[in-house]
Amino acid sequence: MNKVLVFGEKGQIASELGQLQKNNKHQNVIFISSERANFLNTITVEKVLNAEQPNIVINTSAYTLVDMAEEENDKCMQINASTVGVIANWCKLNSATLIHFSTDYVFDGTSTSEYSETDPTSPINFYGKSKLKGEQLIQDSGLKNYFIFRTSWICSPYSSNFVKTMLKLAKEREILNVVNDQFGCPTFAKDIALFVFQKLNQFNNFPSGIYNLTNSGNTTWYLFAEKIFQEANSFELYNQEFKLRQLGSISSDQYKTKAKRPKNSKLSSKKFTETFHYLMPSWQTSLNQTIRGILEV
Repeated sequence: MNKVLVFGEKGQIASELGQLQKNNKHQNVIFISSERANFLNTITVEKVLNAEQPNIVINTSAYTLVDMAEEENDKCMQINASTVGVIANWCKLNSATLIHFSTDYVFDGTSTSEYSETDPTSPINFYGKSKLKGEQLIQDSGLKNYFIFRTSWICSPYSSNFVKTMLKLAKEREILNVVNDQFGCPTFAKDIALFVFQKLNQFNNFPSGIYNLTNSGNTTWYLFAEKIFQEANSFELYNQEFKLRQLGSISSDQYKTKAKRPKNSKLSSKKFTETFHYLMPSWQTSLNQTIRGILEV
Protein backbone atom coordinates (compact mmCIF):
# COMPACT_ATOMS: atom_id res chain seq x y z
CA MET A 1 0.00 0.00 0.00
CA ASN A 2 1.27 3.46 -0.90
CA LYS A 3 1.80 6.05 1.78
CA VAL A 4 0.26 9.28 0.57
CA LEU A 5 1.02 12.73 1.96
CA VAL A 6 -1.28 15.66 1.17
CA PHE A 7 -0.08 19.24 1.63
CA GLY A 8 -2.77 21.89 2.18
CA GLU A 9 -5.09 20.13 4.60
CA LYS A 10 -7.70 22.92 4.75
CA GLY A 11 -7.87 23.68 1.04
CA GLN A 12 -10.74 22.74 -1.26
CA ILE A 13 -9.23 19.68 -2.95
CA ALA A 14 -7.62 18.38 0.25
CA SER A 15 -10.88 18.82 2.15
CA GLU A 16 -12.71 16.71 -0.42
CA LEU A 17 -9.93 14.11 -0.32
CA GLY A 18 -10.34 14.06 3.45
CA GLN A 19 -14.05 13.33 3.13
CA LEU A 20 -13.30 10.42 0.80
CA GLN A 21 -10.62 9.13 3.16
CA LYS A 22 -13.14 8.93 6.00
CA ASN A 23 -15.11 6.40 3.97
CA ASN A 24 -12.11 4.51 2.59
CA LYS A 25 -9.76 3.64 5.43
CA HIS A 26 -7.68 1.17 3.41
CA GLN A 27 -5.84 4.09 1.82
CA ASN A 28 -2.92 5.35 3.92
CA VAL A 29 -3.33 9.12 3.46
CA ILE A 30 -1.81 11.71 5.77
CA PHE A 31 -2.99 15.33 5.64
CA ILE A 32 -0.50 18.05 6.52
CA SER A 33 -1.61 21.49 7.69
CA SER A 34 0.15 24.77 6.97
CA GLU A 35 0.98 24.98 10.66
CA ARG A 36 3.07 21.83 10.41
CA ALA A 37 4.53 22.53 6.97
CA ASN A 38 4.87 26.27 6.38
CA PHE A 39 5.47 26.84 2.66
CA LEU A 40 7.27 30.07 3.52
CA ASN A 41 9.81 27.98 5.43
CA THR A 42 11.08 25.10 3.31
CA ILE A 43 12.88 23.56 6.28
CA THR A 44 9.51 22.68 7.84
CA VAL A 45 8.36 21.13 4.54
CA GLU A 46 11.48 18.98 4.19
CA LYS A 47 11.22 17.98 7.84
CA VAL A 48 7.71 16.62 7.29
CA LEU A 49 8.73 14.78 4.12
CA ASN A 50 11.75 13.19 5.84
CA ALA A 51 9.67 12.17 8.84
CA GLU A 52 6.77 10.66 6.88
CA GLN A 53 8.65 9.21 3.88
CA PRO A 54 5.63 9.12 1.53
CA ASN A 55 5.53 7.24 -1.78
CA ILE A 56 3.09 9.77 -3.23
CA VAL A 57 2.99 13.51 -2.50
CA ILE A 58 -0.14 15.47 -3.39
CA ASN A 59 0.40 19.20 -3.26
CA THR A 60 -2.83 21.15 -2.98
CA SER A 61 -1.21 24.11 -1.19
CA ALA A 62 -1.13 27.39 -3.11
CA TYR A 63 -1.19 31.15 -2.76
CA THR A 64 -4.49 31.93 -4.50
CA LEU A 65 -5.16 35.60 -3.69
CA VAL A 66 -4.87 36.72 -7.31
CA ASP A 67 -5.14 40.47 -6.69
CA MET A 68 -3.02 40.47 -3.53
CA ALA A 69 -0.31 38.58 -5.42
CA GLU A 70 0.38 41.76 -7.39
CA GLU A 71 1.67 43.26 -4.13
CA GLU A 72 2.97 40.18 -2.32
CA ASN A 73 5.28 38.96 -5.08
CA ASP A 74 7.85 37.28 -2.86
CA LYS A 75 5.31 35.46 -0.72
CA CYS A 76 3.35 34.27 -3.74
CA MET A 77 6.46 33.06 -5.59
CA GLN A 78 7.79 31.26 -2.51
CA ILE A 79 4.56 29.31 -1.95
CA ASN A 80 3.65 28.61 -5.58
CA ALA A 81 7.11 28.01 -6.99
CA SER A 82 10.19 27.87 -4.76
CA THR A 83 8.74 25.46 -2.21
CA VAL A 84 7.20 23.39 -4.99
CA GLY A 85 10.69 23.01 -6.43
CA VAL A 86 11.95 21.79 -3.04
CA ILE A 87 9.16 19.20 -2.92
CA ALA A 88 9.95 18.05 -6.47
CA ASN A 89 13.63 17.62 -5.63
CA TRP A 90 12.75 15.60 -2.52
CA CYS A 91 10.47 13.37 -4.58
CA LYS A 92 13.25 12.81 -7.10
CA LEU A 93 15.80 11.86 -4.43
CA ASN A 94 13.31 9.54 -2.71
CA SER A 95 11.68 8.01 -5.82
CA ALA A 96 8.25 9.39 -4.90
CA THR A 97 5.43 10.43 -7.22
CA LEU A 98 4.30 14.08 -7.17
CA ILE A 99 0.76 15.19 -7.96
CA HIS A 100 0.56 18.98 -8.22
CA PHE A 101 -2.24 21.38 -9.16
CA SER A 102 -1.71 24.38 -11.41
CA THR A 103 -4.04 26.84 -13.12
CA ASP A 104 -5.61 28.10 -16.33
CA TYR A 105 -4.00 31.47 -15.53
CA VAL A 106 -0.71 30.31 -17.09
CA PHE A 107 -2.32 31.41 -20.39
CA ASP A 108 -2.97 34.99 -21.51
CA GLY A 109 -6.56 34.31 -22.58
CA THR A 110 -6.24 35.68 -26.12
CA SER A 111 -6.99 32.39 -27.88
CA THR A 112 -10.41 31.95 -29.45
CA SER A 113 -10.44 28.20 -28.77
CA GLU A 114 -9.78 25.87 -25.86
CA TYR A 115 -6.19 25.72 -24.64
CA SER A 116 -4.30 22.45 -24.90
CA GLU A 117 -1.33 21.45 -22.77
CA THR A 118 1.10 22.26 -25.59
CA ASP A 119 -0.13 25.80 -26.27
CA PRO A 120 2.39 28.57 -25.44
CA THR A 121 2.07 29.94 -21.91
CA SER A 122 2.07 33.69 -21.25
CA PRO A 123 0.49 34.64 -17.90
CA ILE A 124 -0.79 38.21 -17.55
CA ASN A 125 -0.80 38.40 -13.75
CA PHE A 126 1.74 37.56 -11.06
CA TYR A 127 -0.30 34.66 -9.69
CA GLY A 128 -0.19 33.00 -13.11
CA LYS A 129 3.55 33.68 -13.37
CA SER A 130 4.19 32.05 -9.99
CA LYS A 131 2.16 28.96 -10.88
CA LEU A 132 3.95 28.63 -14.21
CA LYS A 133 7.30 28.86 -12.43
CA GLY A 134 6.17 26.05 -10.13
CA GLU A 135 5.41 23.90 -13.15
CA GLN A 136 8.82 24.63 -14.63
CA LEU A 137 10.66 23.78 -11.41
CA ILE A 138 8.93 20.39 -11.29
CA GLN A 139 9.86 19.68 -14.90
CA ASP A 140 13.44 20.87 -14.44
CA SER A 141 13.98 18.82 -11.27
CA GLY A 142 14.54 15.59 -13.16
CA LEU A 143 11.70 13.94 -11.24
CA LYS A 144 10.57 10.85 -13.13
CA ASN A 145 6.99 10.50 -11.92
CA TYR A 146 5.03 13.75 -11.78
CA PHE A 147 1.54 14.88 -12.74
CA ILE A 148 0.72 18.57 -13.06
CA PHE A 149 -3.02 19.14 -13.34
CA ARG A 150 -4.14 22.52 -14.62
CA THR A 151 -7.56 23.32 -13.22
CA SER A 152 -9.90 26.32 -13.37
CA TRP A 153 -12.57 28.08 -11.31
CA ILE A 154 -12.47 25.55 -8.45
CA CYS A 155 -15.54 25.44 -6.20
CA SER A 156 -16.65 23.38 -3.20
CA PRO A 157 -18.36 23.74 0.19
CA TYR A 158 -14.93 24.55 1.63
CA SER A 159 -12.69 27.63 1.79
CA SER A 160 -13.42 30.67 -0.40
CA ASN A 161 -14.77 30.31 -3.93
CA PHE A 162 -17.19 31.83 -6.43
CA VAL A 163 -20.24 29.73 -5.50
CA LYS A 164 -19.96 30.56 -1.80
CA THR A 165 -19.36 34.23 -2.56
CA MET A 166 -22.42 34.47 -4.79
CA LEU A 167 -24.68 32.79 -2.22
CA LYS A 168 -23.36 35.13 0.47
CA LEU A 169 -23.85 38.27 -1.62
CA ALA A 170 -27.37 37.18 -2.57
CA LYS A 171 -28.31 37.52 1.08
CA GLU A 172 -26.69 40.95 1.39
CA ARG A 173 -27.47 42.83 -1.84
CA GLU A 174 -30.53 43.52 -3.96
CA ILE A 175 -28.51 44.22 -7.10
CA LEU A 176 -25.43 42.26 -8.17
CA ASN A 177 -23.34 42.75 -11.31
CA VAL A 178 -21.10 39.98 -12.65
CA VAL A 179 -18.56 39.95 -15.50
CA ASN A 180 -19.89 38.32 -18.66
CA ASP A 181 -16.89 38.43 -21.02
CA GLN A 182 -14.52 36.02 -19.27
CA PHE A 183 -14.95 32.39 -20.32
CA GLY A 184 -13.89 29.26 -18.46
CA CYS A 185 -15.03 26.06 -16.85
CA PRO A 186 -16.27 25.79 -13.26
CA THR A 187 -14.48 22.80 -11.76
CA PHE A 188 -15.57 21.11 -8.56
CA ALA A 189 -13.04 19.97 -6.00
CA LYS A 190 -15.04 16.85 -5.22
CA ASP A 191 -14.82 15.68 -8.83
CA ILE A 192 -11.05 16.25 -8.82
CA ALA A 193 -10.74 14.36 -5.53
CA LEU A 194 -12.82 11.44 -6.83
CA PHE A 195 -10.52 11.09 -9.83
CA VAL A 196 -7.33 11.28 -7.75
CA PHE A 197 -8.65 8.80 -5.19
CA GLN A 198 -9.73 6.31 -7.85
CA LYS A 199 -6.35 6.42 -9.61
CA LEU A 200 -4.22 6.77 -6.46
CA ASN A 201 -2.48 3.42 -6.81
CA GLN A 202 -2.27 3.57 -10.61
CA PHE A 203 -0.48 6.84 -11.38
CA ASN A 204 2.85 5.18 -12.13
CA ASN A 205 1.11 3.33 -14.96
CA PHE A 206 0.45 6.61 -16.79
CA PRO A 207 2.89 8.95 -18.56
CA SER A 208 4.12 11.88 -16.48
CA GLY A 209 3.44 15.40 -17.63
CA ILE A 210 0.96 18.26 -17.67
CA TYR A 211 -2.78 17.61 -18.00
CA ASN A 212 -5.79 19.90 -18.15
CA LEU A 213 -8.30 18.71 -15.54
CA THR A 214 -11.69 20.42 -15.47
CA ASN A 215 -15.34 19.54 -15.48
CA SER A 216 -16.82 19.49 -18.97
CA GLY A 217 -18.50 22.50 -20.52
CA ASN A 218 -17.73 26.22 -20.52
CA THR A 219 -19.51 29.36 -19.40
CA THR A 220 -18.96 32.96 -18.24
CA TRP A 221 -18.89 34.23 -14.67
CA TYR A 222 -22.29 35.89 -15.22
CA LEU A 223 -23.94 32.77 -16.65
CA PHE A 224 -22.33 30.73 -13.89
CA ALA A 225 -23.83 33.07 -11.28
CA GLU A 226 -27.22 32.86 -13.01
CA LYS A 227 -27.11 29.05 -12.80
CA ILE A 228 -26.03 29.18 -9.14
CA PHE A 229 -29.10 31.23 -8.23
CA GLN A 230 -31.38 28.99 -10.30
CA GLU A 231 -30.12 25.96 -8.38
CA ALA A 232 -30.20 27.75 -5.02
CA ASN A 233 -33.83 28.71 -5.60
CA SER A 234 -34.73 25.01 -5.37
CA PHE A 235 -33.75 25.11 -1.70
CA GLU A 236 -36.84 26.88 -0.42
CA LEU A 237 -35.63 27.70 3.09
CA TYR A 238 -32.43 29.19 1.74
CA ASN A 239 -34.23 31.16 -0.96
CA GLN A 240 -36.29 32.94 1.69
CA GLU A 241 -33.07 34.60 2.89
CA PHE A 242 -32.32 36.13 -0.54
CA LYS A 243 -32.33 39.90 -0.90
CA LEU A 244 -31.15 39.67 -4.50
CA ARG A 245 -33.66 41.05 -6.99
CA GLN A 246 -31.48 41.82 -10.01
CA LEU A 247 -28.45 40.11 -11.54
CA GLY A 248 -26.65 42.33 -14.02
CA SER A 249 -24.18 41.54 -16.80
CA ILE A 250 -21.09 43.76 -17.12
CA SER A 251 -17.79 43.73 -19.01
CA SER A 252 -14.31 43.30 -17.55
CA ASP A 253 -13.67 46.99 -18.25
CA GLN A 254 -16.50 47.85 -15.87
CA TYR A 255 -15.06 45.76 -13.06
CA LYS A 256 -11.54 46.93 -12.30
CA THR A 257 -9.18 44.61 -10.41
CA LYS A 258 -5.50 44.90 -9.47
CA ALA A 259 -4.63 41.79 -11.45
CA LYS A 260 -5.67 41.25 -15.05
CA ARG A 261 -7.74 38.16 -15.79
CA PRO A 262 -7.58 36.19 -19.05
CA LYS A 263 -10.69 36.61 -21.20
CA ASN A 264 -10.54 32.96 -22.26
CA SER A 265 -9.69 30.31 -19.67
CA LYS A 266 -11.25 27.40 -21.52
CA LEU A 267 -9.11 24.25 -21.27
CA SER A 268 -9.28 21.18 -23.46
CA SER A 269 -9.44 17.96 -21.42
CA LYS A 270 -8.93 15.69 -24.44
CA LYS A 271 -5.44 14.54 -23.37
CA PHE A 272 -6.63 13.87 -19.80
CA THR A 273 -9.68 11.86 -20.93
CA GLU A 274 -7.74 9.76 -23.44
CA THR A 275 -4.80 9.08 -21.10
CA PHE A 276 -6.64 8.23 -17.90
CA HIS A 277 -9.80 6.83 -19.54
CA TYR A 278 -11.77 9.02 -17.18
CA LEU A 279 -14.68 11.30 -18.05
CA MET A 280 -15.31 14.28 -15.76
CA PRO A 281 -18.96 15.26 -15.28
CA SER A 282 -20.37 18.52 -16.58
CA TRP A 283 -20.11 21.50 -14.25
CA GLN A 284 -23.90 21.83 -14.29
CA THR A 285 -24.27 18.28 -12.96
CA SER A 286 -21.99 18.94 -10.00
CA LEU A 287 -23.28 22.40 -9.08
CA ASN A 288 -26.47 21.32 -7.29
CA GLN A 289 -24.59 18.85 -5.10
CA THR A 290 -22.04 21.52 -4.19
CA ILE A 291 -24.73 24.02 -3.24
CA ARG A 292 -26.37 21.35 -1.10
CA GLY A 293 -23.01 20.75 0.59
CA ILE A 294 -22.54 24.47 1.25
CA LEU A 295 -25.93 24.71 2.93
CA GLU A 296 -25.15 21.68 5.08
CA VAL A 297 -21.64 22.76 6.20
